[in-house]
Amino acid sequence: MVIGAALIAVYLVVGVELGRSTSLGIDFLPTYSAGMAVANGHPAEMYHRAGGLRHATILPGHAPSQAFLNPPGAALVVAPLTRLPFAFASVLWALLQVVLLVAGSILFRGGRPRRDLVAPAVLCLGGAWCFLDVVLGQWDGVTLLGVALCWRWRAQDRAVAAGLALGMLGGLAKPHLLVGMAVYLLVRRELRLVVAAAAGALAVIVVPALLLSPHLLMDFVHSMGSSGIDPLSQRFVSLSGLMYSWFGNSSLARVAGLLLSGAAAVAAGWLGTRHGGDPLRREAALVTLSLLITPHLLGYDVVLLLPFLIAVLVDGRQRTMLVAGLVLLNAATWLDTGTASLFPPGRLTTPILCVLAGWWIWESRRSVAAVAADEDRAAGLVLVA
Repeated sequence: MVIGAALIAVYLVVGVELGRSTSLGIDFLPTYSAGMAVANGHPAEMYHRAGGLRHATILPGHAPSQAFLNPPGAALVVAPLTRLPFAFASVLWALLQVVLLVAGSILFRGGRPRRDLVAPAVLCLGGAWCFLDVVLGQWDGVTLLGVALCWRWRAQDRAVAAGLALGMLGGLAKPHLLVGMAVYLLVRRELRLVVAAAAGALAVIVVPALLLSPHLLMDFVHSMGSSGIDPLSQRFVSLSGLMYSWFGNSSLARVAGLLLSGAAAVAAGWLGTRHGGDPLRREAALVTLSLLITPHLLGYDVVLLLPFLIAVLVDGRQRTMLVAGLVLLNAATWLDTGTASLFPPGRLTTPILCVLAGWWIWESRRSVAAVAADEDRAAGLVLVA
């Protein structure tokens, strides 16, 4: 509680300073620009250079941070906000992200007393990834809500609702972060959930693109492909990004990154064959692997682990080790942010995520043996008595 409250207090001060320097919500600028293209009746421009020229009129003297990478449906959702000045719209978007992060974390594991969630939530919300997601104006809160609803409704045997939540919210925001989860669900043959997720993704990706402009779907695919081979791909914290941070944007880095990402996808599929044990830690490991698989992963995307981190902390087992890991992950996120230097050790966030995934897998399997040992011990005490 103390660590998290201190971090949040520091971040509030930093957020105010960023607001004064017009840097608040800077990553929301491409989305706002794409929404303006839709609102002004020129949706075909959202992925083109015309969108970059529009940035200069929204924030004079400030270069755009990146191209618009979300599906066309995202621009359709944000279009009403473009009737407000960018400064007001970015603040509203930041507040919406906070609401989504908190709501997703509460909804993920329903039934627990709210007071048990307070301290773990404060600690995790004080993570650098949460701060970056909110102040930069990212979309991860939308994806997080989709993942949280999917896993909760899946546990309640509501496969169709779970799939639609994952497909529609994940497809609207960052579908590339969900590859590992798709592999896991396919291996487990949860076909109703997978089909519902595919239908939801099609609804928010393909349908708006076809309605707005016939070329938008190909423009979206092209923008996603070009983002994975960014000249500064070494700033990504995925397994591919780690290789780029060692070897630069070279063929060796691309091949090694693909092999490592493939190995992580195989590990996600292997988790799909496991039954018993601790499902919470197994699913936390799965989401971590899913993050590592995608080439385009930046520090704020780690926020997808927020509901799992809070739930594991509430459980209380091995809490000290997890808090220490969170502190290390927080420091690594800050050290990696904005860094594009080449040479090992490269991105520091990546190996910590790998260790975290491995630890969760170990803990999920060890829980079976721990439960059996406790039962044997209890039976022995009954016999002695």
